[in-house]
Amino acid sequence: MEGSLHVTAGQRVRVHTYVAPAEGSGASSHVLELLDRVVLVDLPLLAPHCAEVLARVADLAKPIDRVYLTNARPDHFAGTVLLDRPVYAAPGVRRAINLRGAALVRAASRRLPTVASWAPSVGHTALEGPVPIGDVVLRLHRVGIGDQLVIEIVGESMVITGDVVGTGSPPAGLGGSRRAAWLEDLGRVRELGNTVVLPGHGAPGGVELYEAMRQHLINAQDG
Repeated sequence: MEGSLHVTAGQRVRVHTYVAPAEGSGASSHVLELLDRVVLVDLPLLAPHCAEVLARVADLAKPIDRVYLTNARPDHFAGTVLLDRPVYAAPGVRRAINLRGAALVRAASRRLPTVASWAPSVGHTALEGPVPIGDVVLRLHRVGIGDQLVIEIVGESMVITGDVVGTGSPPAGLGGSRRAAWLEDLGRVRELGNTVVLPGHGAPGGVELYEAMRQHLINAQDG
């Protein structure tokens, strides 16, 4: 396996987190394994990494109910073209992918074994609030930067943060106002009170990921 796989077990759901290798920017895809189905959150940029995520889904032998996209970066949405399943995103993200998704994928994957000819689209709008799926309830939140989607797994103290939280190098090109907005979003997600953090980049962890991300943002170069 080119990427790495991490399994987080709750009472009613197991989350299989796939972290792409460096050429896939370390982006995380989350497979939520419910009793009788799976829900996907984000899919990788590159075809080989998508194949590894979908191989894990096949091993579970449960149908895919739907796909949620947390943001409009191609390392989170490109692989959705491989699936004939409902895809959901917040309004701003849905609009961005439907207008510019193919161009974003081409730009991101120019020199790699790629999905450059793929033209992703998002058919459904993810609205804030609780969403019952099988015997699990997801609670959806929209946060400011890029209209990102944050997903709580109710009753499990788990939260999927998208790029509000990530591990690795500090983000570059953060001017003062954007940095302040990101820190505000980070605070909002932290205040939800979940103890298991499933980030947009890197492996799952605990609340220590919030402080690590805060330090990344503080230390990032302006630009």
